[in-house]
Amino acid sequence: MKYDTILLAGDRKSSRSVFGRNKSLLEIHGTPLFIHALSALQSVKDIGNIYIVGPKASIDELLQRHSDKLTTKKKTVVVEQRDTLYENVWDTFLSIIPDYKSGNELRDPLLMDKSIFVLAGDVPLITSFEIEEFLSKCDMVNYDYCIGMTEEEVMKNYYPYDNRPGIRLAYLYLHRKKYRVNNLHLLKPFKIKNREYIEKMYEYRYQKDLRNIIMLTIEIVKRHAGFKSLFLYSIVEMSLLLFNIHLEFFSPIFRRFAPVKSAEKIVSDVLGTRLKAVETSFGGAALDVDNERDFNTIKIMYKEWMEYQKKVQNL
Repeated sequence: MKYDTILLAGDRKSSRSVFGRNKSLLEIHGTPLFIHALSALQSVKDIGNIYIVGPKASIDELLQRHSDKLTTKKKTVVVEQRDTLYENVWDTFLSIIPDYKSGNELRDPLLMDKSIFVLAGDVPLITSFEIEEFLSKCDMVNYDYCIGMTEEEVMKNYYPYDNRPGIRLAYLYLHRKKYRVNNLHLLKPFKIKNREYIEKMYEYRYQKDLRNIIMLTIEIVKRHAGFKSLFLYSIVEMSLLLFNIHLEFFSPIFRRFAPVKSAEKIVSDVLGTRLKAVETSFGGAALDVDNERDFNTIKIMYKEWMEYQKKVQNL
């Protein structure tokens, strides 16, 4: 099966700018970040048509300027961005369904089950083989939303060492392992009842910010997600707090109450879907550009980190 793909390169509302610019349009080694991601997508056999969502005029101009760097194997369409992440995904998804009218999915089981792959445009270290690994592990028969995750042991390969720059990330502290939610998403939009809530999760994704923690807690309560959801969220936040105050060795006391399956069940209940976390083993998908420091680090380490991922592939 081939999955149509939405490559997100927008810069409105909750998107963070870097150096005051749309981060997906920044360049590493002379190539815009979203084109690094687009190049990886072009080599994945299970990817169908690609829809790049962002400032259309700028993206069209960059695609033309860098056409020599792209081996175009798939139909690629540039779509003008809307105001929110949710609108960018939802409206683009509907636009690619021929002659779609509201409610068609209720009469057409195949349409109801239509899946789409979503990737952020600010992940220059993404590789075709990590996308392939993710898609091969997604069970879209028993689940409606597969979300990529990478464990800390993988991400340690990108930490600073021997006076070389690196990136340390915030993690989800779950039982046995710590995970970073990466930028790989395969979903059936029609089967996510509370899909607009994904926008709220995206808005409050930076959990080192106390305001975001409070706002996400309020949203969980508003969604009537129940005591278990609040309890698990509290456990995850307590573990993150212990890490931030250098008392991480206490976190296993709390994390034993937060197995991955419980986290999947609670997010499934909040979104009104069947969610599954899918682990990938390379790391590139988790290294998006969130700030100037991370951008500069990736720029310096780009070649070395790409070589590392190729070595992992060949193991």
